[in-house]
Parts: sequence; structure tokens; C-alpha cells
Amino acid sequence: MILLLVAFFLIKHCVCDWLLQSNHPYQFKNKGRYGHPGGILHAGIAALGSLVAILVWVGFIVPSRSAALCVVLMLMSSKVWIVLLAELFFHYHVDWLKVKLNHWLKLDMNKDADYWHLVGIDQMIHGLSYIAMIWFLFRYNLG
Repeated sequence: MILLLVAFFLIKHCVCDWLLQSNHPYQFKNKGRYGHPGGILHAGIAALGSLVAILVWVGFIVPSRSAALCVVLMLMSSKVWIVLLAELFFHYHVDWLKVKLNHWLKLDMNKDADYWHLVGIDQMIHGLSYIAMIWFLFRYNLG
């Protein structure tokens, strides 16, 4: 069951961090300007996507007649909202730092392997944050 939640988070990450963002320059062009609404919007979409992933996961593991009650209880849980707010904060800062490092190092995606190293490290950190979120959810008996 944990692997199913990991899969949902990875699918969510692909949708929110790549597919939805790539068509909206307002998000990706402003992630390096600290506090800009575009970067905050992007991180908020990622956190909202995590909520959807968690709720879809609940729908898969709970018998259908009690799934609605479980969804309501999860939405009322402060621990779920703590995880989502932590993701919004963390995702925003990881993205901001990646953009700042890219600018400071003047990396070019067509010339510098370090550009791709930075993107890979960014993606790894996002993936590890999902593991931390899942650990927190299961640690406090939400899984």
C-alpha cells in the first residue's frame, strides 16, 4: 500500500512539476524572484496535487462504502494539512534555490552538464520530500 502512495506522488509530481508548469511561463519564469506569486502558485499547485494523490490513495485502499467517511476525516486532520503546508513551503524553497544557483553559476542547458546535474538534484530532493511526507503520514497513523 505504501508503494501505491509513492506511485501516486510520483504521478502527481510529473503532472504538477512538468506538465502543468511547462504551459504556464508565469510560474517557471518567476520562481527565482523570492516571494513572487508565480513561484508560490506553482508550489501551491504541487501541494494541492499531493492532497489529490492522498485522497485517490484513500479511495483505493478503503472499501467504497467507508471511503467518503475516510476522506472527510482526512480533510479534517490537522496532520494532513501540516504535511501539505510543509510541502508548499519546502517545494517553493527548493525551486527558488535551484533557479538562484542556476543564475549564479550561469548554467546553460545546451552547454553545461552541471545544468542537468542541478535539475537532477532538484528532482531527487522533491522525490525524497515525498518519502518524508509519507513517513509522517504513516508515523501518525494516517495510512
